[in-house]
Amino acid sequence: MTICTGKIKISDAILNKPGKLTDEEFEIMKTHSELGKEIIDKAVSDIESDGYLQEARNMAAYHHERWDGKGTRFDPR
Repeated sequence: MTICTGKIKISDAILNKPGKLTDEEFEIMKTHSELGKEIIDKAVSDIESDGYLQEARNMAAYHHERWDGKGTRFDPR
């Protein structure tokens, strides 16, 4: 799934943990949106695209965004 591309850079120990994540593990997990954007940015720069990869990058980066702007850690500024 494109929106969770960044999870490939998250440790399997965290991804597959059966119980609740520690605060540190949760902070690591929250980085998957930024990681996904970075992965897809690299693909966009390597491949001539018709724009679909740029939309995939946006989905990866912003899929936890809320209408009030409080749902994501990613700040594009």
